[in-house]
Amino acid sequence: MARGQLTVFCGPMFAGKSTALLEQAAHARARGLRARLLKPAFDTRRGAGRLTTHDGLSMEAAPVATLPGLGSPEIPHGTGTVLLDEIQFMESPSFDGDVVEGIRALLLAGVDVTAGGLDMDWQGRPFRTTGMLCAMATSVTKLRARCAVCGAPATMTQKTGGDAGRAVELGAGDLYQARCGTHWRPFSCEAAQGDLAA
Repeated sequence: MARGQLTVFCGPMFAGKSTALLEQAAHARARGLRARLLKPAFDTRRGAGRLTTHDGLSMEAAPVATLPGLGSPEIPHGTGTVLLDEIQFMESPSFDGDVVEGIRALLLAGVDVTAGGLDMDWQGRPFRTTGMLCAMATSVTKLRARCAVCGAPATMTQKTGGDAGRAVELGAGDLYQARCGTHWRPFSCEAAQGDLAA
């Protein structure tokens, strides 16, 4: 049995990672493959049972708190492709087990896996899970957004509100912006007040 292929789409918020996953799912299904979309169960920003992009594209996705194995209800036998959204959140404390090892097992079983997620947090630090998957991947595509300040290609996620003490805080345009390296700054509650016009 051939080993599955691992594809990773990474980058900042608003770069089109979830859109890329939906396109991959549609392509797999058009080729007659059974494709299963999974997302972290705790991320209910746009509905619990759907993967929905910032621009409104949507497809059914199973919410999971651990990566199910091949033969589970979420990944039945015969699945050709598993697509994972928000891969950076698939780690403790909101996720049980080792998603990287779970993906490795799917690949060894001949299942193709596509993962999408942030490569860095709002503090400019790499996400461990995304980094490990990029190292294992057959193909990595680093997507860029547009800087909310100047419109240049953006590779960073700027936190603009919320709690500076929380490493993970769910939000969208209410708390985050895509920024280029020139306009990205470390977040603090005090700095956020005057930063938005910078």
